[in-house]
Amino acid sequence: MDFQLTKIQRMAKSAIREFVRKEVLSLAQELDEKTEFPWKNYQQTVDLGVMDMTLSEDMGGSGTDFLSFIVALEEFARGSAALAHSIALTEMIVHLLQVYGTPTQQKKFIPGLIEAKLLGAVALDEMATEAGSNLPMHSTSDGNNYVVSGRARYIPNAPLADIAIAFARTG
Repeated sequence: MDFQLTKIQRMAKSAIREFVRKEVLSLAQELDEKTEFPWKNYQQTVDLGVMDMTLSEDMGGSGTDFLSFIVALEEFARGSAALAHSIALTEMIVHLLQVYGTPTQQKKFIPGLIEAKLLGAVALDEMATEAGSNLPMHSTSDGNNYVVSGRARYIPNAPLADIAIAFARTG
């Protein structure tokens, strides 16, 4: 297995590193201290082609592999953990919608997410000991829909989110 980055990955890494140096580092500490979301930088990631990296081409993305996305994410994390975390959450939500969402959900949310016009949140339990176990949120079917009850201990971006995906146990 070859563990070297491709030429394209190296070029992207370099471009994002330069962007972080010029645009992110100057704002990150101040925004963290004020507990403000890095909206300007978040929206600038669209021009860098980050928000749609792993979305398939037939759904409007660039269809890039996950390694390339992680390489890009690592560069953002050098400048702002908050920004990198929000980019990662967006990718996760877009991926979940692409794989599990209905066509209506995909049309409604994916364009706004990859254009950084919408912000997502994910509700999950950071205290779970195993995947899917100990989730404090439960879901039951009422025949037509699922009713979610309980609470999540960890919902990053919740106060600002336009969409949230919740992980809940059904059994």
